Amino acid sequence: MNIKQYFLSTPSIIALTSFLLTSCGGKINASLDSSEQSTVNRTYHFNQQVKHVSVRSDDKIIVGGSFTEYGPLDVGRFLRLNADGSLDESCQYSKFDNTVMDVALLPDQSMIVVGLFMSYGNQPARRIAKLKPDCTLDQNFHNTPNTDSYFIKVALQGSKILVGGRFSNYDGYSQGGLARLHSDGSIDSSFNSGQVGFDGAVMAIRVQDDDSILVGHGGTHYNTVALSNLTKLNPDGGLDTSFFNGDTPGHSTYRSSLINPVFAIEELPCSASNPIGFEGNPGCKNIAAAGAVTWYEDATYIYNQTLMDGIGLIKNDGSFNESFKRSYDGQIYALYDLMYDSNEQSLWIAGGTELYGIEVDGIAKMDINGNLDPNFFSHNNLGFHSPAEDFDSSGNPSDFPETTDGRIIVYSLAQQSNGKVIVGGMFTHYNHEKVNYFTRLNTDGSLDLSFGL
Repeated sequence: MNIKQYFLSTPSIIALTSFLLTSCGGKINASLDSSEQSTVNRTYHFNQQVKHVSVRSDDKIIVGGSFTEYGPLDVGRFLRLNADGSLDESCQYSKFDNTVMDVALLPDQSMIVVGLFMSYGNQPARRIAKLKPDCTLDQNFHNTPNTDSYFIKVALQGSKILVGGRFSNYDGYSQGGLARLHSDGSIDSSFNSGQVGFDGAVMAIRVQDDDSILVGHGGTHYNTVALSNLTKLNPDGGLDTSFFNGDTPGHSTYRSSLINPVFAIEELPCSASNPIGFEGNPGCKNIAAAGAVTWYEDATYIYNQTLMDGIGLIKNDGSFNESFKRSYDGQIYALYDLMYDSNEQSLWIAGGTELYGIEVDGIAKMDINGNLDPNFFSHNNLGFHSPAEDFDSSGNPSDFPETTDGRIIVYSLAQQSNGKVIVGGMFTHYNHEKVNYFTRLNTDGSLDLSFGL
């Protein structure tokens, strides 16, 4: 079934009838009991991975990934949903021909989409596309750049657009892993002018309030300078030498305080008990970085095998914040996303399998000092998982064609205005409930059964 056919289908008509009856003070036929309603609401699932979720100011949800189905609908790796998880019928959908990795939301509700794709519908869109608010391709944007590999991340720096990925050139300019575009999609040649950029893939981009850029990547150098996998750049793309990027002149050290890729970056307010030299500054922020990382650093920046797996907190000068609890005994596969909840002053973490020796498959919540929330629903529960019947004879999830080791992964988190959290990734269940690749959790970590079609 395509999306147009959906609008005339029974589920769509039922949803519209329900809305009209409720708006007019009427009641739905009592024969549709709560169990049947629950079954209807849980029948729409994605068929493959969700790589990205984000939430607009009106709580509508952007979903991107490798999926080609949403319930009975034939879709193309991108959808926009209403706040309750129903299909947004104002979006004129076409199909991307390959995976959508990330989406940036512009103030006018248009979207910059990046990934592995080469077309959108029957129109060329080479790894980047600007969609108008109605989801049609913006032909005034440069959607067909010449690059040698794909894009992983996109972020906004004022009116400019930052794209990160595995590429080494962009429209003829040497731009290793990170490029800046004008609002029309053309390359901004003044960014990191004349330099080679990163020698590895850029996997996370965080633009700070002063337009400085925090970059998580899998390389070893930026413009031939050996540095950490967490790097800070000036607004123009030059290396911020005041930030400890992993090497100190005059010291014989390893090239990096992080020796594996950084996938996620978030900023947290400084703890009142540990303002790290910014007393009285309400804008004081720490930098949370996570990924497949191991930390080797002490207070003098001499590396001494101090172990910290998966996640750590960094001061504004790039040094390690020792007040953040360390997971010495955790068996962390990798962390892929971080989300700070300002209402609860908590940090949601996604992707890991264990922290502090406690099973937290896929998701957990902690305070800004790194202490796990023991009341979070996935704590000591199954979290995200795939039951044995979902695996093939080789031990791989049968409906996860891109996996090779059978692990579950939560890739992306986004929070709505009511505090509920949208989750996307590579999983089939959450605490025994079927939620293929995409769901919504309440603030305590319990599953929101009212969400979706």
